[in-house]
Amino acid sequence: MPLKVTTLSGMDISAICSDPLSVHCLQEVRAINGLLRLVHSMLQSLGKALKGELLMSQQMDQICRALTDDKVPEAWLTNGYLSRKPLGSWVTDTVRRVRFLADWRKDGPPKRFWVPGLWFPQGFLTALKQAYCRERNVPICDLSIAASIDQDPHEGKGAVCTYGYYMEGASWDTYECCLRELTPGIMHTAMPPVYLRPQPQIT
Repeated sequence: MPLKVTTLSGMDISAICSDPLSVHCLQEVRAINGLLRLVHSMLQSLGKALKGELLMSQQMDQICRALTDDKVPEAWLTNGYLSRKPLGSWVTDTVRRVRFLADWRKDGPPKRFWVPGLWFPQGFLTALKQAYCRERNVPICDLSIAASIDQDPHEGKGAVCTYGYYMEGASWDTYECCLRELTPGIMHTAMPPVYLRPQPQIT
C-alpha cells in the first residue's frame, strides 16, 4: 500500500459554477480527497504504533490484520466508494480514480468519461441534464438519458462518450451490434463505449 498518492488540490468554484460537469468534478475531487486524507492519516498512525511511538488501538489492530490478509480495512470501505476488490486491486483502482480526476481538473472535461470510476455516477447524469437545460432552456424534469452503444448517432447534439462497463452472462458482438452468448468459461466481458445524451421524455 503506497503511503503517498498525489492529493488533488482545490478548485476555483467561482470559475466553474456555470458548468455543471465542472461542478460535478469538484464534488468528485472532494470525495476522493476525503478518502485519501483518511487513508494517509491511518497509515501514519499505524506506522507510529508499530514503532512503539503510539499505543496500538483496536482500530489500528484491525487495519494491520486487514492489510496482512490483503483486505481493504473496514474503515476505508465505510468512508470510501463501493468496492468488493481485494486490497491490491483496490489500491490500483483508487490511484486510477485519482489520475482520472486530476486529468479532468487540469485539462477540462475528457473526451471519454470513466463513469464506473466516479464516486457519484447519478450526479454525473444529473450534470448532463443540467447542461442540456441551460443550453436549451427546458425543465430538467422533462428530460431522460438516451444511450447508444455502437456509434454516436447524435454527434454534436450533447452526447458524451462513457466507458468502463462490463456485462455478466452475455457479450457484445461488435460486427452485428447486438448481444450474443458468452464463450464457455468466461463470466464477464467488457462493453464497448456507451454514448449518453439528454433528451426530452417521450410521452
